[in-house]
Amino acid sequence: KNVTYNATTNATASSSTSSVNLYRNGVLISNSDVGILGAGTYNYTAYALESENYSSANVTRILIVNKSISQCLISSTSPVVYPTPINVSASCTNPESTLQLFRNETNVTSDNGLNVVIPAGTWTYKVNVSESQNYTSAENSTIVIVSKGTPLMTYFLNGSASNLTITYNAAANASVYSNAGTANMFRNGVNVSSENGANVVLGAGNYTYTFNVTGNENYTDVFSEFLTLTVDKGSAQTSLVFDKSSPQNYSTL
Repeated sequence: KNVTYNATTNATASSSTSSVNLYRNGVLISNSDVGILGAGTYNYTAYALESENYSSANVTRILIVNKSISQCLISSTSPVVYPTPINVSASCTNPESTLQLFRNETNVTSDNGLNVVIPAGTWTYKVNVSESQNYTSAENSTIVIVSKGTPLMTYFLNGSASNLTITYNAAANASVYSNAGTANMFRNGVNVSSENGANVVLGAGNYTYTFNVTGNENYTDVFSEFLTLTVDKGSAQTSLVFDKSSPQNYSTL
């Protein structure tokens, strides 16, 4: 007979002619034998004892207890955008072994069921449980996608995110900030990131400031934004001075 572990079995021996002893794998046991046996193969033998009028007899039956089939389940809150935490939860039905959780072959069992921040990318999570005395092994997997976040960029000309007109000799202050990645600043196509937040005096003319952010492992680039700085010419300062007080008579030295 074949059963699966956790099933209750009942082995009973009887004889109409004499008393009977019951053995399991060669060991005398009670008659009947009721209970849950571990996975394995069991040899039950019943011996009818010799009596005054009957000879002894025996009969053997084989009981096979198969291992219970384990199952592993895995779920996640994917997809998310960095730096939103991801939660991967795994469980297995084998109570005799401890499950193991892996992320791209790195053991992250301690993260099971927790909110954790991981780098942007596509990750393979695998859960498995080893075979044990009464349960089979099992495994399962899922794909987790963490998209890159978008940096927040702010940019200003003299403290305002708008085009600016000033007069020559007045200082211009261009600035750009980002909460992630690298903030860049260009003036007429030339990188002037070193002047970020500094007062500079430029000659009269028109200047196009370009602001953008270069992303990294976890953040995307931020496309360019533009502001125009117009520096108007200043008014010339002139003066006229007489070397003597006015009025003067002709020929007066």
